[in-house]
Amino acid sequence: MKDLTFDSLDTLIKQTDDLYLEICGLQTPSMYFTESPSTYSIESKSTNSIDSKSTYSMESPPKYYEELSPPNSPKFSFTDKYAKLGRATALQSKLLGQSKKALRFCRNNLSVIGGEQEREAIRVSLLTKLKLEAIRKEIYRDVTDVNHGATTIKNLMFSVVGRKGTYLSLNKTFYLCIFSCEDQVFGTQWTEVTSSNFMVFQEHISFESIESNFEIILSVYSLTVPRTNKQLKPIVNLISKPKLQMEGQIVLTTANFQKIGKYEMKIINRDSDLDGKFTMDFKGRLSIQEHLANYVNYGIRIGKDEFGGRFWCVLGKQGLQFFDQSSEQKLFLCFQNIVGTIKQNVVINSIAWESIDGVDRVSNVLQFNNEDIMKHWMMRLNSLLLLYRQYYC
Repeated sequence: MKDLTFDSLDTLIKQTDDLYLEICGLQTPSMYFTESPSTYSIESKSTNSIDSKSTYSMESPPKYYEELSPPNSPKFSFTDKYAKLGRATALQSKLLGQSKKALRFCRNNLSVIGGEQEREAIRVSLLTKLKLEAIRKEIYRDVTDVNHGATTIKNLMFSVVGRKGTYLSLNKTFYLCIFSCEDQVFGTQWTEVTSSNFMVFQEHISFESIESNFEIILSVYSLTVPRTNKQLKPIVNLISKPKLQMEGQIVLTTANFQKIGKYEMKIINRDSDLDGKFTMDFKGRLSIQEHLANYVNYGIRIGKDEFGGRFWCVLGKQGLQFFDQSSEQKLFLCFQNIVGTIKQNVVINSIAWESIDGVDRVSNVLQFNNEDIMKHWMMRLNSLLLLYRQYYC
């Protein structure tokens, strides 16, 4: 994202006008972007089986399959997506018009310069501009991730170094955090630096239904306005235009989920009073929507005891579900209990891994009907395991 620095309200008003006209001039694309999962047909030839006594049919899923399996990956209609974003553009355009009127009023009335009304008008205008930019980018972004993520950010606190320059006695500085991901943009309220040189934001920021491999851009802006003390009235006319500029920025991903919660952003403004270090609570939730379902031979070994059978295996939201031919769920394996990675096994067309069941260490083997299915499952399960651990481990 390019540096956004506005030295005056006139620049901000002009940029929001130009951006709105650019987005409204877009045409609806006459194409669709669709993605559906790869499908595999199970061959009827016999293979080595963990449980050779199993005699279940392999020609069709068990009874009530629709209730056992997650739906196929959704089809993404580019036209529907544009229509949704078009409605969002219309809403933002109304806010844009209102905020522009408020900005012009504040610019032409010295009585409100530096006050709460002016700061709120600037905040709404900046958020509207960034939301319109996000909508423009989202219109042309390909949706490739069928799995969804959600995040919550709270208890955001920045450390501030010593103030610089003597002119600050005539001005007051406020700070604002803006979070953007895909077409979602959220902002905090303006806040000041505390007497202990910390900047604290009380808001809880939540993103819902974003791609699981998301990128959240956190930007910090500062707004310098003249003080409204009566003693400073003669000076107000000399510095009547507030100064809005970006202080720093960081891109947050699943790799930033940390228990300690210490982070450091890149400082863009070389005269910034921020040192880039901050803390926050950053947590996420993963919703697996990917479609995987197949007949498998599943065997486990706990110590000297071995068990095995043939099941209909379905990828669930938190792990693997195993059903017998009567559609009754027999086993469930949570991703959280899997240790290490899933590897190809010596048994033909099978994969193996270890898991934890209470205090017991369990050896698992999953056998498929052909090599193509086996390789696809191994690749997807390892990818989902990595993603799951980034969210929860």
